[in-house]
Amino acid sequence: MSRHLLLDRPDRHIVLGFDYPLQSFFGQVFRGPASGPVGNACGGWPTHSGLGDRRPVTSSEQKANDLSTLGEWAKAQIPDEFSTEPDAAYHLGLLLGLLSREWSSEEDVPEVPLPSCLQGPRA
Repeated sequence: MSRHLLLDRPDRHIVLGFDYPLQSFFGQVFRGPASGPVGNACGGWPTHSGLGDRRPVTSSEQKANDLSTLGEWAKAQIPDEFSTEPDAAYHLGLLLGLLSREWSSEEDVPEVPLPSCLQGPRA
């Protein structure tokens, strides 16, 4: 299962990923920073937990549709003060591209650095 960090703030962090056994994309929101204790998701896509009953992605068309829907869900999770940053949109697009590649190759890709605009509160 791959997991890529989209947002890391003191009050929450968001991950996007691909579950290889289920052949399904997911998004999860957790309370607290990514460096904190691991807890249960407090929100997610395609289910509240981010995992569960989702049909396997078996075609390029399904992949494109799921990544588009996941991208819209993820955009809605980014707080307004961060969402207007060009690096935030770029990072989300980069993560969606990495997930697409993971689906195609069935291998995890390396982590990418989180831009400063998606870390912590504004100074």
